[in-house]
Amino acid sequence: MSMQFMRAASVGAAADGLLKTLPDEGKVLLDKIGTAVMSQLSAAKDADSNGEPVAAAAGPAPTAAPAPAAPNGVEPRGRKS
Repeated sequence: MSMQFMRAASVGAAADGLLKTLPDEGKVLLDKIGTAVMSQLSAAKDADSNGEPVAAAAGPAPTAAPAPAAPNGVEPRGRKS
């Protein structure tokens, strides 16, 4: 556990050192990149599994009509409902 803490502390120190020595233009660019990444992550959270946006308050899903019964009353094998 202390190994993980030391690794996280060294990453934090490296990031802090980078930000302190980065010129203002670099800081602005890094801020824009971070904002773009966060907006993409929040957009991904608001999408369904295929990447399309989820419709808000779409209402109830349409229901399918029940399948008609087989003419002889016997359903084919392999299909259980």
